[in-house]
Amino acid sequence: MIKRRFMYAGQSRPDMASDCPERLNWEFLKYVWSYSINRRPEIIKKLSQVTPNLQVIILRNPTEVRDFLQNISHNPDLTN
Repeated sequence: MIKRRFMYAGQSRPDMASDCPERLNWEFLKYVWSYSINRRPEIIKKLSQVTPNLQVIILRNPTEVRDFLQNISHNPDLTN
């Protein structure tokens, strides 16, 4: 988060809307710092209530994301 702030200071990141410049303020820092304590449990609870015929996949780190994407590309049946 801090690295991105300096890399894109005063401009929009490529993955953001052009009118949304990178910012770093106390409110955002507080949100990020407390996310796993305050918000994550609520989101996990909501995901657990998803319709039974839908699969929820939680990827916890870049390695899991990479492995998941590799599996999807090698097994197209996983996308259905």
